[in-house]
This record gives sequence, structure tokens and C-alpha cells, in this order.
Amino acid sequence: MSFFEETLPKWAAVAESDAFASGQQVPCKLFLDATVQLIKIFDSIYGMGMVKDDIDGNRAKIEANLLKLPADAQPTATLQSMCRAELGAAKGAAAAAVEGSTCLAILWLKRALLLVEGMLEALVADAKAELADCVNKGYEKGLKMHHNMIMKGVFNTAYHTIPYRAEFTKALGDPAKVEADMPAVWKTFAAIMMPLDAFLKETKIEPPPSDSCKPLVGQACSLDVGERMAYALDGGEAKNTDGGRPLA
Repeated sequence: MSFFEETLPKWAAVAESDAFASGQQVPCKLFLDATVQLIKIFDSIYGMGMVKDDIDGNRAKIEANLLKLPADAQPTATLQSMCRAELGAAKGAAAAAVEGSTCLAILWLKRALLLVEGMLEALVADAKAELADCVNKGYEKGLKMHHNMIMKGVFNTAYHTIPYRAEFTKALGDPAKVEADMPAVWKTFAAIMMPLDAFLKETKIEPPPSDSCKPLVGQACSLDVGERMAYALDGGEAKNTDGGRPLA
């Protein structure tokens, strides 16, 4: 079974849930489960391991908050309902988006997942496009506008370690099957990310573009993630370039 064959049912479960089908509310538990599966894709992309760790770290924060809810409320909790509860208690997005909150965790999780969504979109749109170029398009869609020059430089270094598309698809299963299964995953995943992104913008958890580089109260700006990426690239991942893109 290819990677995308294993991934599609997870995201389909989110899309077909009562909460999402009836009102585009994203069921928390199903979304987190689907995220765990999706980010395994980074195991086949050199240099992106720290992005995977960052996504999983924010996923874990949301899961911890979910488990704090009464047991009978956990199965029906949505990402939107958890954020609304924090927004109401804090009286605003800036005060709600503090370290450990669902608001802050889902903000950075969403941004990083848009990198994946944009990458898949580019891969599906052009069967001849190289993986590194598609990852770069995903980066521009999800994270680039929120990164300073240091972070952009770290990403550029990671970019040069990304494998070629043929190696990437082979790592995920039978290449022909991987390419055939990819569009369905992208379409389902993108359909879920769209209303989630809209909700975060509507509630100003995702600040307007002019304020996107100004961290909300308690926001870490992922700088620590950049430092960890730089360390990994210097000490490990950047050196793992067998079959990957040549360093510039």
C-alpha cells in the first residue's frame, strides 16, 4: 500500500464527519490523527525533519488541551470550538494566542500544513515539476511571509538537500501508484484546510498580512524551530544528500 493510500482514509474521515459535512467545523481528534499520518511524508524529504517536528509539537499541544476537556466532550470537540472557548475567556485573539494555547498551536500548525498542501498542489499540477520547486511553492504559501531573513536562509539551505521527485515517489511506494493516488489526498486535504484558514483569519488568530510578522502575545515566531533546523542541517540532515539536489 502506498503512502497516499494510507493517508486518504484519514482525511476522508475528517471530511465525512458530521461536524465538517454539516458546517465545516473540523473535528479535533480526527484532524490530529490525520496530521500524524500526513507528516510522515517528511521522512522522505531530506532537510525537512525539523518542519515535521514542529508540526508534531503543535499537534501535541492541541491534543493535550483536548484531553483536558470532559471525557464526554472530547469526541465532538472541534478546532473551532476549542479556539472560540479560548477567545471568549481571553477576550481577544492577541490575549488568547499564548504559549500552550490551542489558538497559538493551531495557528503555527496551519501555516506549516499549508506548506504541505501547497507542495502537493504543485506536484499534482505538473507531473514533471521537481520536488524541491514544489516544496518551495508550498513554503511561499504557508510559512515564508511569517519568517525573517534568518529563517528564510535556513529554509534555503534545507532546499538544496531535497531529493529529486523520482527518488521521493519511490520512497513512498510504487511510483506510478503514488502519482495516481496523490490528487485525491490533495483535494480532500485542501478542502479541509480552506475553511480552517478562513476561520483563523476571521477571528484574527491569523493576523492581517500587515501584521503577520508581528508576533501575537506569547508567540514564539518559530525562531527556536529555525535554530533547531540550522543545527540539524549543520550536524546531520544537510549532509544526507545521496541522490538529492546538489548543494549550491
